[in-house]
Amino acid sequence: MQGTVILVVRLFVVGATGVLGRSALTALVEAGHRVSGVARSAEKAASLRALGAEPVSVDLFDPASLASAVEGHEVVCNIATRIPRASYFLRSAWKENDRLHRDLSRLLVDAALKVGARRYLQHSVAFMYADGGDRWLDEDSPLDIPPHGVAMVQAEESARRFSESGGAGIAMRFGFFYGPGVPSARDIARMSRSGFLAFPGPAGAYLPWIHVDDLGSAVVTALDVPAGVYNVTDDDPLTRSELGEAIARARGRTKSLRPAPSLITKVMGSRYDYMSRSQRVSNARFKESARWTPKVPSSRDVWGSVLTS
Repeated sequence: MQGTVILVVRLFVVGATGVLGRSALTALVEAGHRVSGVARSAEKAASLRALGAEPVSVDLFDPASLASAVEGHEVVCNIATRIPRASYFLRSAWKENDRLHRDLSRLLVDAALKVGARRYLQHSVAFMYADGGDRWLDEDSPLDIPPHGVAMVQAEESARRFSESGGAGIAMRFGFFYGPGVPSARDIARMSRSGFLAFPGPAGAYLPWIHVDDLGSAVVTALDVPAGVYNVTDDDPLTRSELGEAIARARGRTKSLRPAPSLITKVMGSRYDYMSRSQRVSNARFKESARWTPKVPSSRDVWGSVLTS
């Protein structure tokens, strides 16, 4: 019997050692692709080799160095993030994340165009939509961009520029990551010990999610979708009430978690009111275009594994 033919693609990945990067590299290598990942230390280089990728040392903000490193790769991926945790509410704490999206995306697209890459993948987020209440939100729904989302929209514009120049630029709007070993999920788990959910907002307001096990397969399938913007989330965005019940059930509690006090967003001002929005984000476009289905379609019954990780 003739075996399945795998079209091997060479990819250059920035953000290869993060939560999304590790999942993506594992899936890409398993699919037979050749991956070069940027590593900023010997330890991270070793971790990339262990995953089957080739570590690359490069000055990300030097155009000549970047173009040299990207040379020979058919696909360029910017999936780098630097989300502040303890200082989340300080606008100044987002400067590096802004730079990775606004400036690095522009430089990577310049380099990818210069060396003739055919596809560019860009990390983005699904929390930029305006409050939609109970309505499903697709990629054409209105945005209401918080201050630290501006750089992500600029990154999406860089992906669009790549498409306008003849390539295929893909912006992937991911839901909130969750799963074993995800730092933000551990923060949610810690707050739940006190009986509170880590999100303010009305009980009926929705949140978009994606399990860490589905990140990698989403990146692999994005190698074949048409240029554009895609929501990459699970099938079942939960309301805050449903999320509170699911985490409480995983903890063996009889009462649902209470939403985080709305005073949080009131104290921080209107720039953080996005945390209270209802965002029932649909993944229908990506599922249809990529023929992708999340292995974990809902977070309702899997929080037990997160709480014990």
